[in-house]
Amino acid sequence: MTDWASLLTVLWLGLWGFAALCDWQTQTFPGWVSWLATALSLWHHSPIVWLLVCVCLLSIHLLWPRWRHPVIGDGDLEMMVSYGLLWGVTATAHWLMVACLLGLWRARAGGRIAFLPDLMVSAVGWWLVT
Repeated sequence: MTDWASLLTVLWLGLWGFAALCDWQTQTFPGWVSWLATALSLWHHSPIVWLLVCVCLLSIHLLWPRWRHPVIGDGDLEMMVSYGLLWGVTATAHWLMVACLLGLWRARAGGRIAFLPDLMVSAVGWWLVT
């Protein structure tokens, strides 16, 4: 870690790593993680992007509990938004493809799985590769 961007990336990975461990154990995680990790992702963006992302996160937090059978968890979606802000659209597409393949491989036994650990493994893998 030689610069501010590297430190932010390691902090971001640490926060989402903690969330992934919680999700793996209980299929829930502390909501403050997504807010703090997203704030780290927004450090170089303009105030209008900050506002739009905060509205998006508030919408997720308010609307997600009202959805009867969500296909994906709210934390998974929040991590995707945060990752996209930090690394961009193309990197997010590659990261999601690997995470989805990991999730499909683990889900072949059936039932609900915690997807956040797959997202985290994919994020660490892409961080190590790049």
